[in-house]
Amino acid sequence: MNARTGSTVSRVSMVLALFAAACGGGGGNNGGPPPPPPKFTNASLSGQYAFSMSGTELCAGQGSLFARIGTFTADGHGNITNGLEDVNVCTGVGILQFTGGRYSIDADGRGSLSLTNSSGTTNYSISLVSSAQGAVAQTDATVTASGSFQRQNPGTFSNAAIAGGYVFDFKGVEVVGTTVDPVSIIGRLDADGAGGIVNGLYDSNIAGNGHERRRHGVWTRYGEYRRAEFRLLCRGRHPHQVPWDGFPFGIGGRGVRATEHRV
Repeated sequence: MNARTGSTVSRVSMVLALFAAACGGGGGNNGGPPPPPPKFTNASLSGQYAFSMSGTELCAGQGSLFARIGTFTADGHGNITNGLEDVNVCTGVGILQFTGGRYSIDADGRGSLSLTNSSGTTNYSISLVSSAQGAVAQTDATVTASGSFQRQNPGTFSNAAIAGGYVFDFKGVEVVGTTVDPVSIIGRLDADGAGGIVNGLYDSNIAGNGHERRRHGVWTRYGEYRRAEFRLLCRGRHPHQVPWDGFPFGIGGRGVRATEHRV
C-alpha cells in the first residue's frame, strides 16, 4: 500500500468512527432526560381561598347585573369541603353556604370548579397563576361572570389585626327606581383594632357626578370562613336622594391576610 492509499483509508476510518458515535454506535443507551413533572396538579389547589366575581345573569326573566364574594376550601384531592358566599342579585342579597363541590386541575394550570349550595350547583373555569391565586369565570348557560381568587392566611384574622389605615376601591352600578347608573368609589379608612372604624374619606363618581364624603363606622368581628362586615355612616348628600346624614352603608368582605381584604 502506498502512502496516498494509506492516508485515504485512515480518513475513511475516521469518518466511519464519527458516524457511529453520532448514531449511538456501540449499543449504549443514550436517551434524553425524563420529562419534567407537571407544573400543576389537583394538589396545587389546597387550603382556604377568598374569591370575588361580577357579571350579568338571567334573573326573573331578564338580564341583570350581579356580584358574589366568598370563600371555599379545597382539600388538594379534587374536593371542595366547605365555604360561604354573599350574593347580590336582582331578587336581593343573600348568604349561601357551600355544602360541597369538585375541581380538576390540568398540568398547565387550567381547570374546572363546581360549587354546591342550597340553590344548586354552579360551574366555573379556573386558571392558576400559582398555588396561591388564579382567575375564575362562570360557565353556566344563563350567567356571564368573571373574577379572581387568592389563598387566605386565616391565622392573621382578628379584630386586633385590622388596625391602621387602609385604602379601598370598587365599582358597580346604582339602581334608583328604573334608572341604572355606573358607580366608582375610591377612599381610605382608619381601623382602631377593636372593631371600630374611626374616620376616613372617599370620593365617588355616580353617573358622571363627583362627590367627596367623610365617614366613620363600625367593623364587625370576623366570623366563620373569615367573613366580615362593616357599616359606614356617611356624611354628605346623595346626588339623587335625601342627605346621607347617618345613612348606613354596609359592605361585606373576605380577608386574604391582615393587610388585604376583598369587598
